[in-house]
Amino acid sequence: MSPPAWAACSPSVTRSKDWGTSEVLTDTDLEAEYDRGYTARNDCLGPSGHKHNDTDSPNLDWDDIWSDAAHDHSDAAEGGASSFDWDSVWTDAVHSHESAGEGGTVEAHASTVVESITVGLISTEASSVNQILTVDGDGGASWSTPAIWVRDGVQIANNGSDANNDIDVDYDALTVSTNGDADGALSLLSDGNFTAALDGSAGCNAIDTSSESGDTWYYVWVISKANGSTPCVVLSTASDFPSVTLPVDYTSGRIAGVIRNNGSSNIIAFDHPKAGHYYRFRDPIKDVSDSTMENDTGKTGTLTVPPNTLAHVRAHATESSGTTVAIAVFPTNASDDTANLDEASFSYLTASSTIEGSGVDLVLVDSSSQMKYMVAEATAAIATVNTLGFWDNYAGE
Repeated sequence: MSPPAWAACSPSVTRSKDWGTSEVLTDTDLEAEYDRGYTARNDCLGPSGHKHNDTDSPNLDWDDIWSDAAHDHSDAAEGGASSFDWDSVWTDAVHSHESAGEGGTVEAHASTVVESITVGLISTEASSVNQILTVDGDGGASWSTPAIWVRDGVQIANNGSDANNDIDVDYDALTVSTNGDADGALSLLSDGNFTAALDGSAGCNAIDTSSESGDTWYYVWVISKANGSTPCVVLSTASDFPSVTLPVDYTSGRIAGVIRNNGSSNIIAFDHPKAGHYYRFRDPIKDVSDSTMENDTGKTGTLTVPPNTLAHVRAHATESSGTTVAIAVFPTNASDDTANLDEASFSYLTASSTIEGSGVDLVLVDSSSQMKYMVAEATAAIATVNTLGFWDNYAGE
């Protein structure tokens, strides 16, 4: 395409006369000089803008060149393809406007851009505070709240209406995972409040199987469907997520706590302060009562606490024939051949024929909920260990 014809105009404007010393500049001379400049302006620039066409080429009208409507630069009326080479300005490494004489159209430009975005981060949804745009994997994206492994404001309690069979589960914030721990895909839940029945049918807010067993630990799992939707609680004897029987479409979970029932399948009454990890039995449980003690000889006892937790106990000793007695509790992997008074949970010295006393201690139990106990400085002692409570270890799981 040939460039459009332009009206004749002088590329430069000069004075018509050089004025000498003492010459007089009359009004006629001044008007003539002004008219020359005015005429040149009309010829070369025009009074009303600029269109690149062959009928009104002197005029400069930018509304006809730059506008909100779709247009290209493929003909002289819009700037001329030969005079506008977009390849030299916008590289083809991303996209070009070659579909319309290198000028391109709005539609062609948009389709090229969309094709160049391979993951398609496009969402028509409105976001909330602190959300991020996440790739869905299907060419689109959605807003989501970034998840971290958090456990805040968790509280588990016997239900007020049916304390023997139901528990209440509350949390302010709790992260669940497809692995049941921090290594899986995470979803952050907030403001949960549920009641789960240990004696009901299997499913959400109930036991994960169809029957309850007595004298059993039940782990309190908070579970959800994909992306943290439709959360609920299941009670399971399984402490690992793959072994939990999940309702249909539930894929994520996390242990929020643990409960214990007795031989009559009634949930043992306990207190669990909000945002804490300590469980206190309302009635201490006598787990050891041993009248066959031998001096400085460790024996193994099983406590009513979950495996691998820190037990809170009261150790008691009675000595009927001596004047000194001591009792100690310690982990099963500790040495049991040197029990001294300075190692004891409780020690007592008296001149009477029968002595007894007790002391409070903490002891770490093993994977079978067992620990050791021992008496020292005694010849006919009786050992008793009452379990007061325990600290769970589910903050990081």
